[in-house]
Amino acid sequence: TIDSNGFSNNNLSYVKLSSNLKTLGAFSFGINELTNIDLPESLITIGNQAFENNKLKSVRVPSGVSVLDWYVFRLNPLETALIPNDTTYNTTNYPTFPSTTVITRY
Repeated sequence: TIDSNGFSNNNLSYVKLSSNLKTLGAFSFGINELTNIDLPESLITIGNQAFENNKLKSVRVPSGVSVLDWYVFRLNPLETALIPNDTTYNTTNYPTFPSTTVITRY
């Protein structure tokens, strides 16, 4: 588990997440400089605003994540997102992804 606000506002440009990580708390990596993130297959929960305000251009959400909370990837130049067929996410109030993100299901 990475707790809420665990690494927020730290000017991080790179992180390597543990291959057995299950939970990312709210705003855990908010306000950083991340350009890429490899989310481990073990991940089950991604809290609201976990990656808000970074520099991510693409993301692949692991199959174990069934719900993406609000504003998870807000304020990123996110061009593409690959998400599981059964994962739900917000599209209206407090959208999970920027409006210009192309979302592909797998």
